[in-house]
Formats: sequence, structure tokens, C-alpha cells
Amino acid sequence: MNHLTLFLLMLLISPFASANNTHSTLSFKKQIKERCGLIVVEDSGGLNFGSDYDEQAIMLKLISNKKHARLLLRLSHFDLGDLSGEIPNNHVYFRLETPNYYEGNIDYWRQGVEISAPRLNNTKDVYIRARINKPELSLPAGDIRLNMEWSLECL
Repeated sequence: MNHLTLFLLMLLISPFASANNTHSTLSFKKQIKERCGLIVVEDSGGLNFGSDYDEQAIMLKLISNKKHARLLLRLSHFDLGDLSGEIPNNHVYFRLETPNYYEGNIDYWRQGVEISAPRLNNTKDVYIRARINKPELSLPAGDIRLNMEWSLECL
């Protein structure tokens, strides 16, 4: 074996020989995008009259993966259909149930309620119940439907 071959062989082997003495820092990386929104789990609930709430509720799942997020849930659209002239907004109430309770009329919910995401339960489910603060007998017979849209903003 000549000197040139021996030199080339040493060059080829030297990275492997020194690998035992070298430390490398390795890592895995992934960028997680911020998510904010709501998912409708149950889209229809029971409507009650007077001061009590029916057991049937609309169920939403609030989505936010931002640490220590504050969520603003608000009523973005509301329609009473044929009864809009007979039932004023201040007679329609919603109650939001998280571990805490929030209650107010349509004007209150159009402003929205700020909820601390860490205070939600583990499933992040919230329940919305509705009532009309008016005797049922004072309204005409037929179906009464409250159509609405809710929005969530992450602050």
C-alpha cells in the first residue's frame, strides 16, 4: 500500500472515528397555528316562557388553543320571524352555562360576554337556554322559532 492510498483511507475513516467523540444537538419542530371558533354540537333547544328555563339547550364547543385566552361570545344575528313585532328584544333572554352562568336579553348578548378559556370545563362545551319573558297565552298559536347566529372572538 502506498502513502497516497493510506492517506485516502485515513481521510475516509476519520469522520467515523471522530463520531464517538462528537455530540450533536437534534430537535423536532412544528409550528402550531392559533385556532379560534365555535362548533355547533346541538343546534336546537326548547323555548320557555316566563322566568324559568327549559331543560333542552343548544350546545356549542368553544375552540381556542391560545394560552390564557379570553373569549368574547356574542349574538351576531337574531330573528323572531312573524313575532318580531309582538315580542320586544328586552323580553327575549338567553342563559349561557359554563362553569359560570351568564344571563341577559338580546341587547346584552349583542354586546357579548367575555369568558376566560382556562375557566371552561375540559370539554369546552357551553349550553345556551332561551326564554321569552311573557306569558305563553298572550301569544298567537303556532310555531315560534328564534333564529340566531353566535360568534366567538379570541382576545
